[in-house]
Amino acid sequence: MAARAKNGYESRMRKLAVTVLPFALLALASCIDETSPLSPRGASDAGGDAATGPTPIEQLPVQETIKAAGLSGPVDIVRDTTGVPHIYAQNLPDAAFVEGYVMAQDRWMEMDFGRHQASGTLSELAGAISGDTLRSDIVYRAHHLRGTAEASFKALQASTDPVDQKLLAVLKSFTAGVNMWIADLRAGKYALLPALSAFYDNASVTPWTEVDSLTMAELQAFSLAFDADSDIRVSAFEAAEATKFPSGNPRAGFTDDYFRFAPF
Repeated sequence: MAARAKNGYESRMRKLAVTVLPFALLALASCIDETSPLSPRGASDAGGDAATGPTPIEQLPVQETIKAAGLSGPVDIVRDTTGVPHIYAQNLPDAAFVEGYVMAQDRWMEMDFGRHQASGTLSELAGAISGDTLRSDIVYRAHHLRGTAEASFKALQASTDPVDQKLLAVLKSFTAGVNMWIADLRAGKYALLPALSAFYDNASVTPWTEVDSLTMAELQAFSLAFDADSDIRVSAFEAAEATKFPSGNPRAGFTDDYFRFAPF
């Protein structure tokens, strides 16, 4: 086990062996359940139980150690055989901090373009490449996604509800993790793709905020909910089915099955 760093706790990158894949697949639940038995260590940070030995996560080799003052305890990141990161932490804010760092490490361009798209400022990044970005900006500004996110953040800050305060702490930790990655990017630890250099470089990268995260949530909700043509499409399916497959036909009921929300 690595010792605690002087400037904070450590996030350890571990590579997953095929033999422990089932443990990694349960990691997402571990991030939510703070009492998970798969937690890589106990409250004493002793590195496993003396009677049982190291946990499955502790047995994986450490590839990289990242020191972070924003952590209250050690965190393990396990990348499975497909490269997907699974985060093991003792509390949600720590898990969110590391998630922000790793998400930016893997998907910064999607995050940055997403927050600009939802905010109606995509032309700032890609307006010189495509004039369609201006149309997109007008559409998204008309729906006030960022304004809604800003109002939500103010309400969270003013709320005394314990759940709201926990969510606020998670948002702040995630933001700090993203911004730590941005600092590492500017320090030269990481590099953007050379193909982007014509219109995007380190100077284009601005700090992440809690409102950015909420704006992305509004974008996701908007994308899932604002879909007027889906009702028309389902009605067309139903009309076609009623004509081609009357009651009793083996294919009758296909539309209800195809568009149902329940699992298969």
